Amino acid sequence: MLIFALLACRMSTPAPDPAGPPAPPTTPSAAPAADPSPPEEGGSAGPDPLDATPPEAEQDPELPYQVAVDGPCEQTVIEEIGTRLVDGDGHPVPGSGVTLIFKNGLMLVGYDTPLPVESQKPGDRVKVCLVEVPANCPPGDTRGKVYRVLDPRLGQSYTLPDAMHTCGGA
Repeated sequence: MLIFALLACRMSTPAPDPAGPPAPPTTPSAAPAADPSPPEEGGSAGPDPLDATPPEAEQDPELPYQVAVDGPCEQTVIEEIGTRLVDGDGHPVPGSGVTLIFKNGLMLVGYDTPLPVESQKPGDRVKVCLVEVPANCPPGDTRGKVYRVLDPRLGQSYTLPDAMHTCGGA
């Protein structure tokens, strides 16, 4: 964190150049320009590493979720537990993940089966809390919310999304 503060300070207050006007401020998104002049005597060759944008800042994508720290919670009951996929005859496909349907109408799905789900059964009372909501979704596309399921009987919890793809996805 200190490095970022130093970078911000260095980038916002460039050192004055006694030979001419001050250089225009650099923006974090712009790559530093190569200096065609030879290095000054006693100086180092190449751009100053403190002027460069840190590689991790260039690679960090915008997060697709906004975390709702105190998202709404609801007491409900597990109505059905099944596999994520079924074959053409309607039989479960083992190892394909999990689908949970709750009495309140919520359906959660996952490519993996969280360990606590293996100990749950229809009729179990659970508390379901919204923990993540996708941002910048196309109008009407409500997929991608993530919920935490708390099972008081097991004393365990897990998180699953309401769809395999977030809004705007496949």
